[in-house]
Amino acid sequence: FNPQPKMSFAAALPVGCTSDHEELDLVLSPACVIDEVQAQLDRALPPGMKVIVIEEMPLKAPALQMQLLAAEFEITVEDEAAIGLLNERVPQFLAATEVMRDRRGKAYNLRPLVQTLSIEPAHANRAAVIRSLLQATPEGTGRPDELAAALGLNPAAVKIKRAKLIFLDKTN
Repeated sequence: FNPQPKMSFAAALPVGCTSDHEELDLVLSPACVIDEVQAQLDRALPPGMKVIVIEEMPLKAPALQMQLLAAEFEITVEDEAAIGLLNERVPQFLAATEVMRDRRGKAYNLRPLVQTLSIEPAHANRAAVIRSLLQATPEGTGRPDELAAALGLNPAAVKIKRAKLIFLDKTN
């Protein structure tokens, strides 16, 4: 018998993306003291990673994955030519009713999966930041790399960070 932890993340982080905030369900047996669990995790985690909060939930509570509504992403663009095109392409994307994309050979409309989209223009650091809130439900999930591509950007040439997860009854 090899006991293994039962845990599941609220949402898989897309390949190539970073994140400042992740949430997961973790089932501990036997029951543990939360403060002790946090202390043990803090000692075991690599430098730069820390546990912010642990909440005890009923075992029958819906999984985080089922409570997830959306994810907020930041796409940092450093290429000057690409930055110049964004002021035109972001409004075009927002005005469109359909932005057809292909995922695994199947066409889908990306536009309704993008709930919000804005751009912070380049400043002294010469980078622009696209902020978007993408739907993340069983009915459909918006992908930040697909959004970048739909805006005419090379997804491999931008920095994508998931900034926040939005849940049914949570604010973090």
